[in-house]
Amino acid sequence: MKHDIQTLRLELKKLFKGYRTMTKSLRKQLKKLGLLVITGRKHYKLFTLYQQYVCTIAKTASDFRSGYNIVHQICLGLTNPIYKDPVSTTNEVYVL
Repeated sequence: MKHDIQTLRLELKKLFKGYRTMTKSLRKQLKKLGLLVITGRKHYKLFTLYQQYVCTIAKTASDFRSGYNIVHQICLGLTNPIYKDPVSTTNEVYVL
């Protein structure tokens, strides 16, 4: 499934607005967007469904900007040239 990075960013902003901790519903919604959440001791690791590493996020938020910082880190991880469609010249990313 192809997602435009701007559309994906908007979806992620909605999900992570007011982020405090990872909930079951947030996990499900991230999976629908093609991101797997792996639990560690103090952090969560996000991977694409193809097992490619995206980023690491803290289990608990430090302040009100944490959700937006997480979205930024996810989008940076997805726009890495490894994740881009090699044929496409647009900003489309393969997530699932």
